Amino acid sequence: MLNFEQAKVIALSKLKEIENEAKIRLAFFENDTLSFDYGWVFFYQSEEFVKKGDTQNMIGGNAPILIDKYDGNIYLTGTRKDIKEYVKIYSEFKKTWLS
Repeated sequence: MLNFEQAKVIALSKLKEIENEAKIRLAFFENDTLSFDYGWVFFYQSEEFVKKGDTQNMIGGNAPILIDKYDGNIYLTGTRKDIKEYVKIYSEFKKTWLS
């Protein structure tokens, strides 16, 4: 089972992958990480927006990164629903899978 710091390293690796593909510097919202029974959800945005808050530097389509604390798997949640909905769906899946 992963601890938060291990999950953060995995999430950062995924963030760098997204960053390379998008060709824009990205950063996590450090204080907004969501913890739940099966892992963590990391939120990110352009580095410029995170540092300065200038909405002109915001990006779209930045699906939060979910890291499963049991197996370290990485999932991009999506952007169409509220994050609580994605966490609920994932939690129900994990409960069924672990039963």
